[in-house]
Amino acid sequence: MDQLTKGPTSIETGITPAPELSVVVPTYNERDNVPLVVELLKRTLEDVSWEVIFVDDNSPDGTAAAVRALGAADHRVRCIRRIGRCRARPVTLPYSMPTSSMTRPCLPPCSNAFARATSMSW
Repeated sequence: MDQLTKGPTSIETGITPAPELSVVVPTYNERDNVPLVVELLKRTLEDVSWEVIFVDDNSPDGTAAAVRALGAADHRVRCIRRIGRCRARPVTLPYSMPTSSMTRPCLPPCSNAFARATSMSW
């Protein structure tokens, strides 16, 4: 049995099963939207083991604090706070729906590296 995805959570073993799905949400000044996203995930993914990881680029509106407050009550909600970085640039997947704050331009160095990496033959 795969210990990371199956089996009981146990204080004795110290092993917590990994979720089936991890949702990564880049944020900048999205404090008011954080609880809405979490609530939508709860309703949509009722039968799925999931977690949401908000990657906040040091929002001045307290986005990271809002995520941490929700995470204190729900272990599936996590926050990574990136200090001194430009806003997170999303990788748009075929079925993703970026928010307005995700589509604003940022500094280009990482986009050039991503373009080179995605054009490689694997």
